[in-house]
Amino acid sequence: MKVIGVLDDSQQAIAASTVDKMLRLGGLRCIALDGYEIHQHVKWWGSMPKLIAAMGEFPIDILLLHFTAQSITPEMLSSMDLLYISDTTQTVEIAGFSKTLVVDAENKAIFQAIIGMSIPVITIGFGSKVTVTASSIDEEEKGTTLSYCLQRGINTFFGEELEPLEFPISLLDDNRLILSLGAVTVALLAGVLARDIQKMLL
Repeated sequence: MKVIGVLDDSQQAIAASTVDKMLRLGGLRCIALDGYEIHQHVKWWGSMPKLIAAMGEFPIDILLLHFTAQSITPEMLSSMDLLYISDTTQTVEIAGFSKTLVVDAENKAIFQAIIGMSIPVITIGFGSKVTVTASSIDEEEKGTTLSYCLQRGINTFFGEELEPLEFPISLLDDNRLILSLGAVTVALLAGVLARDIQKMLL
């Protein structure tokens, strides 16, 4: 079981629900907990490591944790295999985090926060310097299609290196382009194959 954290302060938890949907479409068995549920489970089990150990007894692939900036703790951060920060303004103290960070390339605050830290960072946005971008964006009446572009190699949770690749997708969740790119990236990191994502999203 791998633990994915999504930092999402929106009232609708749009980023967290988009990632959850993408992982489930990819055939992964997920349990998703929001901030209140995490707090209650940690209170019951006594600590975050004990909660994760208990969840590991279930037949699941991914434990998806939805946090807000106010609810996250160092203990929670240290338990994650991946942290996805979904917009351009959210930031959090991540001194205890050492795994993979996925972040909007426009989030200047988080880049200031990780100065001096040696952690893998996957950036999502536009331009040649970001890790993940979009091209060939086509807005049609039935929806928006685009090419998902991984511009640099990344390593999955399982140590497999994904070489740069490009494949067509349609947007998830009301044409939120960056969130769709982020959700697809998380799914690739979790082991969902690009060809399967393409089939699901076209």
